[in-house]
Amino acid sequence: MNPRRWLPSFGTNDSLQPVLWDEASAGAAAGELMRRYHECGYALFVTKSGDSESVITSVSRKLGLGETYIPAQYANYPNGSFLVSGFNKVEATAESSHRGFSSADAQELHSDGTLEPVGRVATSILFCVYPAAEGGETRIFDSVDAFERVVSVSPELRHSLLDANALSRRDVGRTEATVVGPVFSFTADGALHSRFSMDNTSEWEKGFAKVKDLRRAYDALLCLTRQPDFGTSVTLRSGWGIVLANSKVSHARTSFRNDPQSPPRLLLRGLFLRRAEREPRRL
Repeated sequence: MNPRRWLPSFGTNDSLQPVLWDEASAGAAAGELMRRYHECGYALFVTKSGDSESVITSVSRKLGLGETYIPAQYANYPNGSFLVSGFNKVEATAESSHRGFSSADAQELHSDGTLEPVGRVATSILFCVYPAAEGGETRIFDSVDAFERVVSVSPELRHSLLDANALSRRDVGRTEATVVGPVFSFTADGALHSRFSMDNTSEWEKGFAKVKDLRRAYDALLCLTRQPDFGTSVTLRSGWGIVLANSKVSHARTSFRNDPQSPPRLLLRGLFLRRAEREPRRL
């Protein structure tokens, strides 16, 4: 069975070419980003000039994303990691204890918003200030369509992935707080949201012990993470950004290596509670 794809253009050559972002043509660029965001679950953009924070702020405003959102567990995060704009730095430093933000190791697939309810963090933006000398590839996984594929083949697995005890996620290395919830959830109007994650914050074994058929469902999803039809990859270059439909897709990152003679890899990340609007707002 071949279910309807929520992301019909996922991983096409067109979607992997960044949209040029400049203030003179921001309206047209926002329209194209909007189309890709809704059709592909992600949208790449590139800027030739401008302050990094200003560019991300401009993109987020044009897409109607609202203010940046800082999860509660980061309220007392080390000075300098979060900027006044609400964006946080993602860089390998000895000063930070965050295993994702400050490590050069690979990050497995995850949804942003470790302790947030499914679907709450609707959108993420990643912007590359400096790339790594080697590695640091961003991988995107079509989570909601993977769910549709799994349940179309094995309908009995649907309830296990929607079960409130399915997936525990933990704020590793900081508060150690844990939130338990479904892997996927439907809104009142029928929209499917995802918090599918496989990284070090994710504790599936607890769910396996409580939820019937969850291990089978997990194995089926794991199989799809290896299928090219459900994933794509891109290496962000300097001045490149990506807007992610965080409640629809999961993302990962390969390990990377910095060159001591060049600026270390630095990304800025912003979280937003709104999805991009169909009609971009005028500034």
